[in-house]
Amino acid sequence: MKMFLKPSLTCCIFLLFITSIVFSQSARITTYSYAVVISNAAYTDAGWKSVADTLMTIHAKGSNRVKLLKWSTSVSGIKNDLIEFAPDYIGYIAKPAAECNSAFIREVKTLTCALDNDPFADAVWGVITGFAAADAMRAVTSSLRAKTRVSGDELASPWMPEHFMFKQNQPDVEVRFADGTSCTSKTLTGPDRVVPICTWLNSGIKIDVTGYPGINGTVDVLITGGHGNINTWQAHYPDAGTEGFLMSNNGQLYGDPYSGNNINVNKTTPTVYYAINNCLIGNPDNINNMTYAWFHTGYAVNMFGYLESTSCSEVFYRGVLRFSKDLTPGEAHFLGFNNIIHDLQNKNYFLANESGLIFNRDESAIYGDPKADVYVVDDPLNDAKKEVKDTLRHIATPQAVPDTFEFVSTVTGSQFTAGEWYVRPLRPASFLPVKIDAATINIEKNEGHFYSIAEEFVIFDAWMPKDVVGTYVPQGKVKKLRWTAQTKPLITPINSNLHEYQKTKQCVLSAQCRQGKIVVKITGLVQPNTLMCLYNTAGRELARHSVLGADENTTIDMTNGISICLGSGIYYVVMKSGRSMLKTPVTYLPR
Repeated sequence: MKMFLKPSLTCCIFLLFITSIVFSQSARITTYSYAVVISNAAYTDAGWKSVADTLMTIHAKGSNRVKLLKWSTSVSGIKNDLIEFAPDYIGYIAKPAAECNSAFIREVKTLTCALDNDPFADAVWGVITGFAAADAMRAVTSSLRAKTRVSGDELASPWMPEHFMFKQNQPDVEVRFADGTSCTSKTLTGPDRVVPICTWLNSGIKIDVTGYPGINGTVDVLITGGHGNINTWQAHYPDAGTEGFLMSNNGQLYGDPYSGNNINVNKTTPTVYYAINNCLIGNPDNINNMTYAWFHTGYAVNMFGYLESTSCSEVFYRGVLRFSKDLTPGEAHFLGFNNIIHDLQNKNYFLANESGLIFNRDESAIYGDPKADVYVVDDPLNDAKKEVKDTLRHIATPQAVPDTFEFVSTVTGSQFTAGEWYVRPLRPASFLPVKIDAATINIEKNEGHFYSIAEEFVIFDAWMPKDVVGTYVPQGKVKKLRWTAQTKPLITPINSNLHEYQKTKQCVLSAQCRQGKIVVKITGLVQPNTLMCLYNTAGRELARHSVLGADENTTIDMTNGISICLGSGIYYVVMKSGRSMLKTPVTYLPR
């Protein structure tokens, strides 16, 4: 990776394959490399070995690369192996407490930032653990499309269609419904919020308000703020008041109400838990700690928390806001984490000083598969409410010529202030659609302020409070960051022995350029489940088509449905069916 800093006064893996010239701030990543990391000791345990093997199977699909890496005395011992493999994602599997502890979290974080010579994290990572191996297995094999969140921190809440937000020291709650309407109430939770929260986790959330559509479903995301400890979350803040606690012991999550019996939490649906504004809840040093109870009876699939006590977490660790229909919790955390490093490098101390940023960098933890099948449901209302739209444009060219990238940020709202609560959590940041060679980056235009460009992501301070004219930033105003860079060669069927396909003798493949299109003709018998893929000479997959019901003379337009800007040069058409492959080059000339 490489970082570039450039103030305006002087003037985003990952997605290894691209299918469109224009995509949103963070288009979903579908092709990637994944390293499964586990200790030799854990791999001899049948339960944890099964977690590792299952994770390998889950991510070994399509053109993905996966690799199992085992360590003996220290996880840092596999550093060279990670550098050689260059994964986009790393799943660090660790047995509870003995392996998964604060020292281990800090070590894997340091390791993940040390795979090249810049300060950023070099892969999306997560620690996969649980009270028992079965908890980790359930987490990595579960899927979630989050629709409903319950939150105690209104500033650290990713958008979801249904939202129940309570204030830490007041009975007031705010409810937003799927149709976009909302209301406030003082009576929906009762005097002790621990009771309804435990009930909702166990049995689902049901909110009926006259004149509104209501909420009736599962709690998909829980976000807590206020006081916390290694095995305790305090519902009321700053004092306990007349409310109880959410607690853990021996893998059991339970509510301890102000009055009445304890309420065991045994959730049956997947959950993402963010202890975003709590001390110590992410600390894994003891088997009785909250982390393990959340994965055991809370059915967590991903979790974020702090290892130590903090007084500044809510101020600037807002990576959770990037959890979306396109970004997993692990990917959102990756961008949030690198935003902190971006601020440290640029001395952007909007909401905290240097020591606070360093604390957030060093003392936070993200748990679960970093590439879990966990997203927010697609909600058109979300896009409609955004004050700023960010778009990354990519123009692909043959291998010998640098590609062009342009990050465009447009103010679409009429009351955008570019204030301190926007700059860090929502500033333009995106994964790149390809990995680039940082040494070849050439900045052509910067209409904003600071920026960081790495091998697989971009962060762009397009907007600052100084951009305000009068009260707001003018609606329709646009800022652009444009650069060129060489893409990195990829390991694919074009240039690797990792895919040892046998040449099929059952058909003949030919391709030619016709009027700006790449047209492929297949002569002979086509096997079921056949894929037709288009690659450039760098090994980047540009298009993919399923061949269904093909006869003995089938013609396919490889450019159909693809809006990528192809440059002149040599490309490869690859037909794949199981372990069989046919490959043919084609010279492309645009119209």
